[in-house]
Amino acid sequence: MYSVDIYSRVRRACLKDGMSAREAARYFNKDRKTIAKMLRHELPPGYRRSEPPHRPTLDAYVGVIDEILRSDKALIKKQRHCPSSYVMAWTNRQYALRTDRSRQPNTTSLRVF
Repeated sequence: MYSVDIYSRVRRACLKDGMSAREAARYFNKDRKTIAKMLRHELPPGYRRSEPPHRPTLDAYVGVIDEILRSDKALIKKQRHCPSSYVMAWTNRQYALRTDRSRQPNTTSLRVF
């Protein structure tokens, strides 16, 4: 990834000073495709995923985890499952709980007395 400085220098050289893309590639010691990308984008484009990450370890058990969390709502707090009670990696546990929380509407913010 190149800095904003190199992007601005390449864009200035090609768009304002009239340097060709081929000359800029030679001058800045970059590939012509890189120079073309720098001319297309004003700022360096960040990393973009083409699709969401696959979670093969967790995907098979998401339904089971959802059912456990749904049934836990009827139990008292001390009897509920916590993230450490699942037999899976820490990141997968957090992902499961985060997605479960994001699917539920927020009912705690509004209370009428």
